[in-house]
Amino acid sequence: MGVSATISGYMGGELENPTYEQISRGGTGHIEVVQIEYDDSRIIADGSDFFRVSVVIRSPLD
Repeated sequence: MGVSATISGYMGGELENPTYEQISRGGTGHIEVVQIEYDDSRIIADGSDFFRVSVVIRSPLD
């Protein structure tokens, strides 16, 4: 689908520099996020299809 890079991380929350373990246990207020970079010249489908796929992935706990 033209994905050229991904970067995982977290955002929000109460702690300035939490560890992954702290976030995984919960209670920090952070959520895990992913940045997806893509090359639109390599996308076969309509770009809106790609966007829909990338934003529907959510935590089952939300």
